[in-house]
Amino acid sequence: QRSGLSSASKSKALSPTSLSSEIQRYDVETRYSDAVKYKDIVFTSGQVSSGVGDIIKQAKEALESVDRALALAGTDKSSLLDVTIWLADIENDYKGMNSVYDEWISQDG
Repeated sequence: QRSGLSSASKSKALSPTSLSSEIQRYDVETRYSDAVKYKDIVFTSGQVSSGVGDIIKQAKEALESVDRALALAGTDKSSLLDVTIWLADIENDYKGMNSVYDEWISQDG
């Protein structure tokens, strides 16, 4: 067989239709969804604050958005595998963000 796949392998492959039926999107906007669930894995989009206030206020707002997106998908932060945080001013905001994050992550999901 030219493709290198046996006929058994070909029959097990997911078609785009069957794959898309397993994907659930939550809080859908024009170009993104706040959360996307595929089977038991949830992906969230960038959750940001309003940009008003100091880093403490902004961090709390952003993490509340993460909580909300995870809840929409039926899960919570106790199941997180990876978290990436971007700071506009890491030198001045790192300590404040970490203090909020440490409190947030240690709370029950």
